[in-house]
Amino acid sequence: MNNSIQIHNQIFEIDYHPATVVQSDKYEESSFITNNSWSHTPKHDLAFRLKNTDQEFFFTTEYSAIRAYVGQEVHLITLNKKIIGFLNTKSNDYYYLTNKFARILGFGVSWKWILLIEILLGIALFSTKEYSPRSTIILALFIVPAIYWILMRIYNLYLEKKIDKVVSNG
Repeated sequence: MNNSIQIHNQIFEIDYHPATVVQSDKYEESSFITNNSWSHTPKHDLAFRLKNTDQEFFFTTEYSAIRAYVGQEVHLITLNKKIIGFLNTKSNDYYYLTNKFARILGFGVSWKWILLIEILLGIALFSTKEYSPRSTIILALFIVPAIYWILMRIYNLYLEKKIDKVVSNG
């Protein structure tokens, strides 16, 4: 089963590889700030073994809705030769292991660049001769990453819908 999607005049392959689930453990991890029960993050450790090579892949995801059990027959879904999810062969349900499709396809900017822009913006705002309240400067420093996060979230949802069309028909 091979499929492809076109994004920005580039074609990306979506492939399926038969595998077996060899580990499926759900647990909760507490926040590094506090150890209260209300701040626990659900985690799911998964391991898959490819049928044709016996190669194993391990993942930790924060998606608690994933239904997987040891011995389950699945097809690993790869995008641009990177695993993004799996397809249950019996029910045809599919689950994504990530929601960062733009990063997998090589789109977007690294958070390191956003941090560099923040530092330069902070230096520029602090060095102006005009009076500007510190709260305005701090607000400006929070706006850049917030806008970037919102735009990347919208773009990742757009990519997910395009991938959904191919996977649901595949």
